[in-house]
Amino acid sequence: MKHLTFAFLGALALSACGGDNAKKDDGPTGAQFAEACGEELNVPEEICKCIGEKAEADLTAIERKFAYASITGDMETTEKLRSELGVEGSMNAGMFMVNAPAACASENASD
Repeated sequence: MKHLTFAFLGALALSACGGDNAKKDDGPTGAQFAEACGEELNVPEEICKCIGEKAEADLTAIERKFAYASITGDMETTEKLRSELGVEGSMNAGMFMVNAPAACASENASD
């Protein structure tokens, strides 16, 4: 019982230091993605909103960060993330930026 008490107190101490409570970085939100899209790509607001929603739904946090950095011209971040993403992640983010605008434009045209 003594060991269990010490383990509990140790876990409590770590969480008090932010161990379990550290904020997870989920990358840019769909709204942030849509805002960057509108400012940097000169795309209509409805399409950018759709792209932002698709980014949040279809991309991992790191893929979203990479695509967002690409849109905003943050080459330092894209280079840093490229190695973390690997080939598959880079391809996913790149293909998203090719396919999502076309899909959103098509959806918007049919509305």
